[in-house]
Amino acid sequence: MLNATLIRHQTLAPGLGILHVRPDDPLVPFLPGQFMMAGLPDPEDAAAALSEQREQRALKRAYSIASAPTGATHVEFFVVLVNGGRLTPMLWELKEGDRLMLENRGRGHFSLEGLDCTGDTIVMVATGTGLGPFISMVREYEGRQMIRKVVLLHGVRTREELGYEAELLALAARNPDFIYLPILSRENLDSDWTGLRGRVTSLMESARFEQLTGQPLRPETHRVMLCGNPAMIMELSARLEEDGFGVHRKASPGRLHYERYW
Repeated sequence: MLNATLIRHQTLAPGLGILHVRPDDPLVPFLPGQFMMAGLPDPEDAAAALSEQREQRALKRAYSIASAPTGATHVEFFVVLVNGGRLTPMLWELKEGDRLMLENRGRGHFSLEGLDCTGDTIVMVATGTGLGPFISMVREYEGRQMIRKVVLLHGVRTREELGYEAELLALAARNPDFIYLPILSRENLDSDWTGLRGRVTSLMESARFEQLTGQPLRPETHRVMLCGNPAMIMELSARLEEDGFGVHRKASPGRLHYERYW
C-alpha cells in the first residue's frame, strides 16, 4: 500500500502548501492537467484489519498534478488543508521521508493534449488550488508552438495564497505571449498589494477582459478552461455559453473546458 515517499513539503501559508511525492516505481507518463490518487491507511480501520488479518483500507482522494510531464521523476501537488477532513490533516503531518500511497497513473480529461489549439489564445481561470493543473500546462507548453498565447487568471483571498506567484511573474516577464492576472478578494486595504482586487469572475466581463489583455474574448479565437470553485465555474460557464462558447466533450468538441474541485 505504501509505495511512495514525500520528498519535500513546501509550506506557502498556514494550511497551504506544495507536496512533492516520488513513487517507488518509475513515474508513469501523464498528461498536463491530469490528477492522481494519493492516500494513507485509514486509522479507523486499523483494529478491524488486524483482527481480520487483512490489509488496512486506505483513505484516498484526487490531487491535480502541478508538475510538467516531461522529465518528471516525481509529482507535485498544490494542496489546501481541509479543516475537519479525514485525509489532508494526516498528509499535513507527514515529514520528508515519510511514506504514503500513490496511484502511479494520470486520470482525467482536463487536458489540451490531442486538440488542435494552433492559433488559439488559451484563457485559464482558477480559484485557489485549482491553479495546479494550469501550472503543469504552462510548464509543459512553454516554448512549444501548439499554443499561441496564454492568459492565466487566478483568484484567491489574500496574497499569501497566490502559490507559484514568483514563477508566473517571471514567466510573464520573459514571455510576451503569457499574461498573468492574479486578483485578491480579501487582502487588507492597507497592505502593499497594488494589483487587482475583487472576484476572478469580474475579469471575464467582456469590456474588462479586453481592457486587461488587449483582445476581445471570442469563441473563434479563444479557448477557455475553468478550474476550482464550483460556484465560479457555474457562473462563468453559463455566461460563456451564452456568448457562444460550447462545452467541450469528446463526442462534441467545444471551446469551454472545466474541472470542478469539490
